[in-house]
This record gives sequence, C-alpha cells and structure tokens, in this order.
Amino acid sequence: MRCIALEERIVELIVMAMEKTEAEMNQAGESQTGFGLEEISGATLWLWQHLSTQLIFFVLFQFANFPSIVLSTHDKVIETSSGHLELFGLCG
Repeated sequence: MRCIALEERIVELIVMAMEKTEAEMNQAGESQTGFGLEEISGATLWLWQHLSTQLIFFVLFQFANFPSIVLSTHDKVIETSSGHLELFGLCG
C-alpha cells in the first residue's frame, strides 16, 4: 500500500517548508543559533502543522514509510544545501 510518489512529494514539501522558515528567520535578523517562534508567520506555522498531520496520517495508514521519508529528506537537503538550511544544523 506504500506510495513512493506520495513520499517524494512529502519530502519536497518538507524541504520547501524548511527553506521558507529559514528565510523568515533570516529576514527577522535571527542568528543561526537562536530559534524564536515569534519571528515565524502564522502561515508558516500552519504549513508545519498541516505537514506533520499529513505525515502522521500517511505513516499510520501505511501509505508512506517514515524512515524512507527521513532519509530522502536528508539526501534532498544535502543535495540542495550549498549554504542553505544551516539553521537546522543539517548542513554546513
């Protein structure tokens, strides 16, 4: 019942949300060592809530494999990171 295309799309959305969050944090002048939720817009917080809800649903009903999503997200971040997403400590 696993859907590879769904997993790939979830990974794309997670990376997009990470980039959006980082951009908002940088715009607010936040240093890379701090993380303040007050600098993140409501729309971005909603995006994270929605993504996490969808991820739980798809993993729970076995449409997606959580370890595969984590590994794919890691690979995608490393692949596209040349200086991006350092806020999350994934690259650098």
